[in-house]
Amino acid sequence: VLVPFLVFRVGSGLTEQRNVTLRDYTVSENEKTLTLHAAVFPPIEDIWDYKDEPKNGEHYLTFYNAFGSAGYTVVLPIEDTDKAVYFNDADGFQLVLQKNELTGEWVRP
Repeated sequence: VLVPFLVFRVGSGLTEQRNVTLRDYTVSENEKTLTLHAAVFPPIEDIWDYKDEPKNGEHYLTFYNAFGSAGYTVVLPIEDTDKAVYFNDADGFQLVLQKNELTGEWVRP
């Protein structure tokens, strides 16, 4: 049973990780990058990679899984006009960070 499972996992390549949450984040001093600390729950698989699809000042992140510990850090380049970050999960893209229009600070929704 284990051999067919391993052949499937190795042969199929990376699959989307749909249970990723934003653990915490920081904004660089020059406000040119967001460092996002993502986590998988339950921690069965790890995040191997991600894809960013920026559209109109919003970043749409899809994560891909692998075996291992359940944490991942994304250093996301941002522009002054960027306003939101979304993570792709089982229900589609969910807002995880947004720029406050009044203060310009990045906050959780």
